[in-house]
Amino acid sequence: MSVIAQCGSCQKRFKAEEKLAGKNVKCPQCGGVTRMSFPAWPPPPWRSWEFGPPTP
Repeated sequence: MSVIAQCGSCQKRFKAEEKLAGKNVKCPQCGGVTRMSFPAWPPPPWRSWEFGPPTP
């Protein structure tokens, strides 16, 4: 599965494999090296703002 990474030098967003999280990756545009962050897991509930706070 791929995730979106962002270059720290040129700010270009690009797809990278999730298995590269925590490792350095090379930007395909400028060649700058960026450390991949870990994806947020578990993902937040979809459209949680539509349901409001839980009722007691």
